[in-house]
Amino acid sequence: MGIFRKIKNKGVRGTFRSIKEKILTISHGYQLDLTKYNSTSGKEVYPYRLLRMNIAHLTSVKNLYNDELSDNKYKILEERILHSQVHLPYVVVDEEGDICGYFHIAHGETRDGTINSNIKVNDGSIYLFDDYTFIDKRGKGVHKFSVLSRLELAKELKCSIAIVNILSNNMYSKRTYISIGFNKFISYYYIHFSKFRKTISKNLNVAKV
Repeated sequence: MGIFRKIKNKGVRGTFRSIKEKILTISHGYQLDLTKYNSTSGKEVYPYRLLRMNIAHLTSVKNLYNDELSDNKYKILEERILHSQVHLPYVVVDEEGDICGYFHIAHGETRDGTINSNIKVNDGSIYLFDDYTFIDKRGKGVHKFSVLSRLELAKELKCSIAIVNILSNNMYSKRTYISIGFNKFISYYYIHFSKFRKTISKNLNVAKV
């Protein structure tokens, strides 16, 4: 489809928005001061449990949700389960023991492919990342439970700061994390056009925690 036909079909604003989305990915970093966070804030109302992910969980996920778990993602999760001491996967299970999704924490530097950048995780900090709730389990509080549970775990591990990166168009995750008390502290602008790749970060003028 030519540029003029795109403009005709989508309008000028719609066309430029479409082009922008293809060459620019925007993500924001949020942080929470765990020393001021009440770790008993609501987790108990959900009928779920957070468990460290193992190979049996991964096999079950592959069998049940093959269309939502690519071969590449399977290998990544398998590597984390078997070998990583930094990037730790968890699952949320319901009262019947059914797996609702997988979620992660990290204690060290972590690659964020969506913005083509490494995320620095300092000592005493914990990074929440790679959250995924299976489609048929969404809208039931699974994701929020996973966040509350991982923050409780972070408190037990004596972490003082929790951080997360959220794509700018992921409104659901933004609402969840902000409702818990996370504040935006950095923005990432990943420009990707043809072979050109560049990530620009901008620290926001917020009080450090």
